[in-house]
Amino acid sequence: METNKQANVKMAMKENIVKWYPFTPNATVLEIKDSLENLKEDQQYDYVVLIGTLEYAHKLFSGSDSQQQLMEYAKSHLKDDGKILLAVQNKIGIKTACERQYVNQDRKMLNRRQLEELLNFCGLSYYKFYYPLSDYETTNVIFTDPFLPNQENIVRNIALHEEEDFVFQSENDVWFHLLEQDKNLFPWFANCYFVECSRKEFLDNQIAFVSFSNMRKPEYSIKTVIQGDKVFKTAENPKAKEHIEKVKSNIDILKELSFETIDYYEQDVIISEYQKEHETVDAILVNQILQGKKEDAIQLVTRFFEEIKDKLATAKTQENVFDQFGIAYEREQIENLTFTKYGLWDLIFQNAFYKEGQFFFYDQEWIEDGLPIEYILYRSIQYTKGLTDVLASEEVFNQFGIGRQQLDLFLQLDNKLQEKIRNGEVWKSHTQGQTIESLKAQIEHERQEREKLLEDCKKLLNEKDARICFLEENMDSTVELLRQRESEVAQKDNEILQIQNSVSWRITKPLRKLKGS
Repeated sequence: METNKQANVKMAMKENIVKWYPFTPNATVLEIKDSLENLKEDQQYDYVVLIGTLEYAHKLFSGSDSQQQLMEYAKSHLKDDGKILLAVQNKIGIKTACERQYVNQDRKMLNRRQLEELLNFCGLSYYKFYYPLSDYETTNVIFTDPFLPNQENIVRNIALHEEEDFVFQSENDVWFHLLEQDKNLFPWFANCYFVECSRKEFLDNQIAFVSFSNMRKPEYSIKTVIQGDKVFKTAENPKAKEHIEKVKSNIDILKELSFETIDYYEQDVIISEYQKEHETVDAILVNQILQGKKEDAIQLVTRFFEEIKDKLATAKTQENVFDQFGIAYEREQIENLTFTKYGLWDLIFQNAFYKEGQFFFYDQEWIEDGLPIEYILYRSIQYTKGLTDVLASEEVFNQFGIGRQQLDLFLQLDNKLQEKIRNGEVWKSHTQGQTIESLKAQIEHERQEREKLLEDCKKLLNEKDARICFLEENMDSTVELLRQRESEVAQKDNEILQIQNSVSWRITKPLRKLKGS
């Protein structure tokens, strides 16, 4: 059962599916949910919103064409140049193959082709598709056809689960392998669709990508939107405005330390130049590994590490991040580490472009005084799926002064940093639910419990058997003793009888009577 906090978190996430959308100022909006009552039949709107409604159209209209009837009804309330915004689960979405909860529900889902046919049939021939993940109810990231996911950014998908859900396999693991084959498969297997559609052709809003930081605490929550040739980051709530100010400060620190950056800020917005023509360092490294160019990859990693170390090491510090977070260590574990005052721990491969022989960094939200620079390289490798099998080895780490003892400290530090910013309720929803592994563990636990119970029963039976044997042995000796006693009593009775029958006993009988009187 989910807690009230979890329910509130999920309720807030439901707003994510539309709160990014650039509604026209002063627009009129009609939202149709689960009832048609109290709707003004003769009023037209700029937008009609159908979030999840299409799947349950059969509850609003009768007949086999209930979804068509709903679309026609929505269109009848639409201004001539108005738009319908709809969200619907994909009948063949990856989530349907990964979780039990999406099976046997009272919803009529549609695949991409079926949805397009419905729109065209209803005269809504102008449309734009968006692909929310994990779905339209708990949206963390939204992709579009101009900005499809790849093996690096698919990790932004954060699937949430109920405690009773059964998770057959990880969504992102499936996505990783699918995208490895062809990223153009994504639109067909996306978990759901958000579509803006209209009778008339409309100007593209140029929004290519949207992400929310659902996994974070409210004070760290920001929204990222790629629109046109810019990337915009804004606070998701008043609490997070202080975090935006911290990001501004980090941009200034980057410039002070002579790092190249594509970030700048205007008022309360962090803005970046969208790099369409260049790849991030993690993408370059993954491609090199896939092409068998391990030495080239290690050479690029070396250049990357040398640059951040040379620039960050100039900001010396007496602080120690392990002390700050209460992480125990031995002196020899940290004596060769390089600590910096400006521990920008997101200076990783994913947050750097490589162009014209230079690294350009962006998206630096986090900083800790007294952070070891070697930890940043550790994160760069560990957080790049596709590199860990090749570069996360003792041999590679040793080249950069990172041994087994340091890796243990870095793992603890990473957990502490994540706990600091992570929203506990969202994390719980993300990690709960039964999996094949958890079922195997549960079966193994129950097997061990049964074996223990059987051993206890055997022990108890052995103790009972021993007690019975003891009682049987004592019973035999007791019976034998009773027989001996009976024999002795019988012998005494016989002796008394013999005395009574003797001559002397009969002669003295009168005297015994006289004495008794």
